[in-house]
Amino acid sequence: MDDETLGELCVENLKPIIPDARSRYEGCRVLKTPIAYPVFLREYEAERQQFAAGTGIENLLSVGRNGEFAHIFMEDVHYRTEKKLRELASPQ
Repeated sequence: MDDETLGELCVENLKPIIPDARSRYEGCRVLKTPIAYPVFLREYEAERQQFAAGTGIENLLSVGRNGEFAHIFMEDVHYRTEKKLRELASPQ
């Protein structure tokens, strides 16, 4: 898609959560790369599972990037987000 078409797609999909998205939209420029980010690799799945079980530091919880900018932690963000969304979506 060209930049404007992608921008319009984003605006339309934001409207349900940001009703005035159209009035805030100022255009866009899209950077396209041959490999999308994040990349989920099975090579460090064991480390991701270990980190998901805990940070190894008492009372320290990971709820997002927390400055952990190594790619290995992107899976943690993904799985923790899925888990939290399931909790929020489930009936109380």
